[in-house]
Amino acid sequence: MAEEMNGRGAMELAVPFYRQALALLMAERQQRQAPLAAEQLHGLLEAAQHWEQGQTTPAAGHDLETTIRELSEELSSDTAEQVLAGLAALETEHGALPASGLDLRGKACIVLGQLAAATAAFAAACEADPSRVESHVNHGGALLAVGQTSDALLLLRQTYQLQQGQVSGPVQIALLRNLAAAEALEGRLAAVLGLQRQWFALEPNGQAPQQWLHWALEGLRPEQDAEAREAALALLQDLHQSFPDERSVSEALAAALEADGRYREASLLYRSLLRPSW
Repeated sequence: MAEEMNGRGAMELAVPFYRQALALLMAERQQRQAPLAAEQLHGLLEAAQHWEQGQTTPAAGHDLETTIRELSEELSSDTAEQVLAGLAALETEHGALPASGLDLRGKACIVLGQLAAATAAFAAACEADPSRVESHVNHGGALLAVGQTSDALLLLRQTYQLQQGQVSGPVQIALLRNLAAAEALEGRLAAVLGLQRQWFALEPNGQAPQQWLHWALEGLRPEQDAEAREAALALLQDLHQSFPDERSVSEALAAALEADGRYREASLLYRSLLRPSW
């Protein structure tokens, strides 16, 4: 029936039949396949790289930044206290720690669950070197963790506006993630989805496809405004382009296009989904 309506050019009539046929097909598949498990969200702040071997005290003959870098490479849940002790020794020896050392102190405190101390350390790192973007990103994440959402949002927005396009790699991704988390606490879903879309462009495998899909579907809920729905649809389209074989993504995009009145695009997706793949 859907094909007949499609042949007549009545896309708005064809789409509901495609959707019903797809629902029946998926019901059959669910009897044969186990559901996929979704990855859990990572925390706002990530610990530094874990190393299986390594010393946990400052090495003689090294300059200060080199020693701090080596301590950073050794940071883990098992060595965080030793790293803090090493930083304290460096501080006593040199009189003060540079921004990199203060930033590392904050990370070690995060690993140990000492959020207030971490927030203070990151703030000191920002003051020691206002141009160090990583410290601002970490400070914003720590402020979020202690419930200072307004302060975190202000800091992360300023950092994003000033530094976007000038940072890359893990620091840029952390900035996008922390700012998205702050915007989410303020209920600004369209902004959150826009940031997540930028993150996805940088690191499409940073989350499982099902997690990206979950976030996009939040923006397509009936109670969301037009701006959020538009941002969610854009993220869905990016997901489909990167993961064309993920049926759940294709199904969600087809339904979103149908709800948006874009029947021809929805019809093409439904037809593709109905093709046997076993």
